Amino acid sequence: MRTYLSKTPIRALAFTVIFAMVAGLLPAIPQEASAATASLQAPRTAGDGTVTWDCVWFGHYPQSSDGNGGYKNEKVKWRILSINGDEALLLADKNLDCKRYHETYTNVTWENSTIRSWLNNGFINKAFTARERDAIKRKTIRNSNNPEYGTKGGNDTADKVFLLSIEEAAKPAYGFPSEYSVYSKTRRAVNTEYAKSQGAWTSTSAEYKGGGGWWLRSPGSHSGLAAEVSYFGSVYHYGFLVGSDYYAVRPALSLDLKSSLWSPAGMVSSEGKVEEIGDDQGSKGNLAAAKPKKVTLSKVKSAKRGTLKLTWKRDKKATGYQAIVATDKKFKKSKKSAFIPKNKTVTKTFTKLKQKKTYFAKVRAYKKIGKTKVYGAYSKVKKGKVK
Repeated sequence: MRTYLSKTPIRALAFTVIFAMVAGLLPAIPQEASAATASLQAPRTAGDGTVTWDCVWFGHYPQSSDGNGGYKNEKVKWRILSINGDEALLLADKNLDCKRYHETYTNVTWENSTIRSWLNNGFINKAFTARERDAIKRKTIRNSNNPEYGTKGGNDTADKVFLLSIEEAAKPAYGFPSEYSVYSKTRRAVNTEYAKSQGAWTSTSAEYKGGGGWWLRSPGSHSGLAAEVSYFGSVYHYGFLVGSDYYAVRPALSLDLKSSLWSPAGMVSSEGKVEEIGDDQGSKGNLAAAKPKKVTLSKVKSAKRGTLKLTWKRDKKATGYQAIVATDKKFKKSKKSAFIPKNKTVTKTFTKLKQKKTYFAKVRAYKKIGKTKVYGAYSKVKKGKVK
């Protein structure tokens, strides 16, 4: 008697075997990048308006004087304007060079400007190795019209290195005020010694010492002008002549954070506070090794009116903890957050909460490497009803 087997399960089994064989040949995906990425944050704005940006080291460029008429080829520090998964939008911390927007005084858009060509040929090859260039994402750059005067921005472009637009320089999510005319510290940038040597105008006043204006890619009030950020921090959307030779270049790019070629550089704030770490302190290998374990949140209980006490298990290797409560599972409504800087403290009582209201809670541990906090995963969410 013959037994007939269905072809469907046989094919399924074959595909399963083949997939398993192929999977066994593939290299494991490295986890270091995700650990380092987890320690990076988007810009934060405090109640007094102070903005803090996380920073990374990536690439090299001439910056400070070597004392002999030349310039040191130093690591470039970049501010993180946004993070989207394993991709970060970066803006140079300082003005790195000085170039005309366009070499001739004529009507021009970003697409055909000589500064765009230089950024994606001369600058990128000078500042980055071949491997580093591969870690820079080529992005579709939207070239909108001037929002005040309607001057045509031209065609969209595909660039690895670019300048910010008027809208981006006034985007609160990036740490900038939405008002163009505000003299904002968040938009001010200091010229490097090298940029000065290339002709970048530099303020000598006490309040704006060392600062310089930097080009934006957007057109000004007509196509013979390009917008810029002034040395005192306003967005000048009327623009200056594209052939002007004293405005600085502050490049922007999108970095693949899965690359192993960058490292954390600490933080900077709009008030001038700098917490800098070097490669030896902030390498992704160190961050990956330092990442704390997932915290176990054991109790969420309300003992008194308007209060909620969280209790969790201690992580002996952590520096401290962050506890968060909110009235919704997405932690967006009535959110409260607290940092517990002592490793042995495993409770946090939140006060002045809404009575008779259910709150959701979670906790995570962190460890400090230099000035950088490396966070572990959040605990499972627990809920408790406030008395």
